[in-house]
Amino acid sequence: MITTRLTEGPKHHLFGFHDLAITSRASGRFLGLAVERIDRPPLGEDLAEVIVWDDAGPDGHFAPPRVLATTRNYNFPQGARQQWLGGDDTVIVNEVDAAGAPVSGLYDAGGGGRIGQLSASVYCIDRAGARAYSVDFGRLHRLGGYGHSNVADRAPETAQPHDNGIFVSDIAADRTDLLLSIAEMAGLAGLDPEGLAHVFFTHLVLDPTGTRLAFLLRYRLADGGEETCLCTVATDGTGARVIARGFLSHFDWIAPDRIMIWGRRSGAVAAARRHPLLANPVARALLPLVKGPLRALMGKSGAMAMSYLSVTDSDQPEVTPFAVGVLTADGHPMANPVYRDWLLTDTYPDAEGVRDLMLYEIASAQRHDLGRFRKLDTLPSAETVAETAAHLARAVDVAFPADLYAFTRSGLHCDLHPRWSADGRLAVFDSIHEGSRQIYAIDVGEMVAGPAVPGT
Repeated sequence: MITTRLTEGPKHHLFGFHDLAITSRASGRFLGLAVERIDRPPLGEDLAEVIVWDDAGPDGHFAPPRVLATTRNYNFPQGARQQWLGGDDTVIVNEVDAAGAPVSGLYDAGGGGRIGQLSASVYCIDRAGARAYSVDFGRLHRLGGYGHSNVADRAPETAQPHDNGIFVSDIAADRTDLLLSIAEMAGLAGLDPEGLAHVFFTHLVLDPTGTRLAFLLRYRLADGGEETCLCTVATDGTGARVIARGFLSHFDWIAPDRIMIWGRRSGAVAAARRHPLLANPVARALLPLVKGPLRALMGKSGAMAMSYLSVTDSDQPEVTPFAVGVLTADGHPMANPVYRDWLLTDTYPDAEGVRDLMLYEIASAQRHDLGRFRKLDTLPSAETVAETAAHLARAVDVAFPADLYAFTRSGLHCDLHPRWSADGRLAVFDSIHEGSRQIYAIDVGEMVAGPAVPGT
């Protein structure tokens, strides 16, 4: 497979997460971000340029990107959630207004002008470009998730707020309402309403029909660990349910009623970890004495094993293994938006620091490797770690080693985060294997769709 670099230095370029198409359905233009430095997390004042560029011309070269806007509302794992609005060439991107409140700017990718504003942040948008869904990026940042460091949590003192959660916006009318509260979903998950754990939502993904929204509910356990609930809700706010819980991470819809997700399900041990007794300081002090032997026992029994799981979106969800023995490591999956039987995914670095990029065909259970891309060995400087430590002390309410945070939230930690082009024929990913962070593509059209037929 031929890998094509879509962007050039000296600036670094990225798109972000693995759940948004990078190209416009209308024109095929590409969308991304450009930044001057990637060696530390954005801490509030750092700017990213929102850029667009055209597909390659007859000579195979790409036109230089054009800058649509700048924003401080971004992070390196997920970008600025910049995305194409519906079927035209309008871009929507997270920003703040003059008062520092979260908004989303709308831009004409063809003409380059700012054409409107939504008075709310944006996470994902329906296919028609009419409704946007979002979460509190300030709360995400405060609780250690992929949030925005330049906005505040709407309810920082409340563990399970009734007025914070998933928001839905009518983009044309610029009207935003609360779709589902954290308090309501925490209740459905059986969490103690008087508990101390602060709950947040993240990773919103619409199903292929646009009628249900999947998301993750997360909170810290009393013993310092974290639990995740995979949840869904109808786009009118009804029918919310928890369909899996445990140690869960990356996912996507593989059918209108089915999700694949990496992790392991919660069992009796996880239930015990949620017990209110562990909020007692004496009980917490004893945890280090039992966690090591317990982990060893669970490892021997297979209870710690993780894999991809298939989960039905139903009131009585079925959880079964998915791609067993084929997709054997956590990655960032995205189902093809056109050829739904194909998944694009990757892996984290192996012992040699190499990430794998691959396709998976669901019907045949076949894996097709596309390439291997090595990570950069550079780490944040001591000065950057100290700067990050100061930021964590004043802005993040969960314990996080400053050196780990400085690396994982910097652009040096460059997951491939592969995503599809809107026509389903290009696998596009971020990578740092050539020494700077750039965007790359591999044409897999003939593999997923078959050879083009002349005249069609």
